[in-house]
Amino acid sequence: MFDPNETVTVPSTNQPLPKYVFDAADKKLPGQCLLDPNDPDSWKPCVKNREPYRIWYDVFPIPSGRQISRFGRNVVVPGYFKMRSRFVDYPGLFVIHCHILAHEDRGMMMVVEVRPLQLPYAHQ
Repeated sequence: MFDPNETVTVPSTNQPLPKYVFDAADKKLPGQCLLDPNDPDSWKPCVKNREPYRIWYDVFPIPSGRQISRFGRNVVVPGYFKMRSRFVDYPGLFVIHCHILAHEDRGMMMVVEVRPLQLPYAHQ
């Protein structure tokens, strides 16, 4: 998950500061990360070794984007999450969908077919 509006807390004052900054002069804490507004490849989580999430989720919050103004132009850094799913126990058809009807109508709903792996050749 990447939330460009995420904050980190200053230990001495318990005040929140933005985790993601766009200017090296704004980076004041070890937990802050520098994003380049001109390089979308840098718009991702900066934590290198995260523990995997081992939680079952039925609903995912999608982080909102963050708009910044730099050098006379506006840049929107989007928030996002990546969903990975493993269907190992049950073959068949499954539906993956968003719970917001307008999103479903615009393509955030799909059928996934899970079936056993078929080899391209018969082994005798």
